Amino acid sequence: MIALFFALIFFLIDIYFFQAVVQVTANLPSRTRTILRFAFWIPSVLSVLAMLWWTFDNPFRYSANLRNWIITGLMATYFSKIVGVLFLLAGDLQRAFRWLAQAITRKADGNISGPVISRAEFFSTAAVVASTIPLGGFAFGIISGAHDYRVRRQKNYYSGSSRKF
Repeated sequence: MIALFFALIFFLIDIYFFQAVVQVTANLPSRTRTILRFAFWIPSVLSVLAMLWWTFDNPFRYSANLRNWIITGLMATYFSKIVGVLFLLAGDLQRAFRWLAQAITRKADGNISGPVISRAEFFSTAAVVASTIPLGGFAFGIISGAHDYRVRRQKNYYSGSSRKF
């Protein structure tokens, strides 16, 4: 039952974050837009399937390495999305307060010259970019730094140090 609860939470996070992906990819060519939107759902579906597999099967029948990859994939995927969701929530709260203030005061908007990016588009882009930063860090740490434990012995050439050092 708890797995279904988390699957629902993950699905809600995915739906909420997907709205930012839709906004960011709106001006791209049709084929690129379709590929990116489809690619968004691949890790999400794999994560939910992995979580359900973990719940309804005995994961300890499989190697520890496989279990570590599954947990790392889940954490990297959803930690990155949660960072993006925080940006989206900030944008939504800002829009809600502005709507409430306009409803109370009934002031007309002023004219702004030059190209203007909407706040919704800005927050959507910021959310997507902000979520790629932890995902990139996770990927770099997993790929390059996870198993590079070398002891490098070097002589110390400080003139003022003792011989024992």
